[in-house]
Amino acid sequence: LVLLLSACAPTTRQGWLTDVGTRSEGLCFWRGARWEDRGTLLVRGTGTRLAHARSRWSGDTWKGATAAGTVRRAGPVVLFEGEWSGAGVSLDAEVDVSTEAVVHAFAPARLGSAGLVLRGAPLRLVDALPGRVLALPTERAMANFAPEGPAVLELPCEGLSLYGHALPLDVALLPLGGFPAKAEPVSMPAKQRVPAAHDPGGAWVGDFVAGEQPLRAWAVERRDDATRVVLPVDGVLWVGWTASSALAAGTAPSEPEATTSRPADEKGDWRACDDDVPLSVRLEGGVVPVGTLHRDAKFLVVRAREDGVVVKPLAPWLELEAGLELLAPSTVARCPAALLAW
Repeated sequence: LVLLLSACAPTTRQGWLTDVGTRSEGLCFWRGARWEDRGTLLVRGTGTRLAHARSRWSGDTWKGATAAGTVRRAGPVVLFEGEWSGAGVSLDAEVDVSTEAVVHAFAPARLGSAGLVLRGAPLRLVDALPGRVLALPTERAMANFAPEGPAVLELPCEGLSLYGHALPLDVALLPLGGFPAKAEPVSMPAKQRVPAAHDPGGAWVGDFVAGEQPLRAWAVERRDDATRVVLPVDGVLWVGWTASSALAAGTAPSEPEATTSRPADEKGDWRACDDDVPLSVRLEGGVVPVGTLHRDAKFLVVRAREDGVVVKPLAPWLELEAGLELLAPSTVARCPAALLAW
């Protein structure tokens, strides 16, 4: 029986995404959490890219989507399956959280001998069991430090959050790990690995790894010919003592300019219906339900098709995948006209 079931199991990531019968029960739950746009929403049970739920603010007021759902395991894949709801539209979808860093650390946590995961750091889930998960930092956080052992966190569901928040510029992360805010910028040569130790002359804890460009970090302490270096990246602080001779003077980064955006005004056949309207998309296998257009929500009638009407909801938080269209029943073309005003 075991051999028979093994032979029937999917063998590719796409297979695990489409075989809904292999999925576990819900393992971690969230309800009504603000969604900070870290993952691609997939059409449930297909692996097809559907949309992004973009972060949207109006001053201090959240205008993006909220998410409610559960973590499920599908073989080697971990999914967050749920409903994303915002102005005008709700979508039933899922995100592959084993490849995209969707959840966030709820509290600081040690990561091996050299890492400190800060509160709010984005995480990928590599495995899940009832009430607990195994998590990794983002690929970006792992790109410039090679730890001496597995850098995996085992956390209870309570140790995770869907609420993200903008982490400050890397030097501003230092006090969150107990290091001085006024640290000296240093750099390591491009395409080099610089060994890091737990203390001067102590046990090796990993390597700082520079890519095509010199790697910028921060010197927080010096002893004789050794320097304690902190590399902050994507919510993780990598810490180790290195030979001072391996470092050069660095430059402090500048704060990025803040940007704001608003949807472009559009003219067309804008309407609003008195009742909720089902939404779907057409894939190779046919028409698949994906969500709901809310009652009284404004939408643009784009064109009629044999299988319904292509609509564009007034939902600034929703960014559909290129080439994908939302379909509604043909009857929505008879809904009352609506004025579009900002």
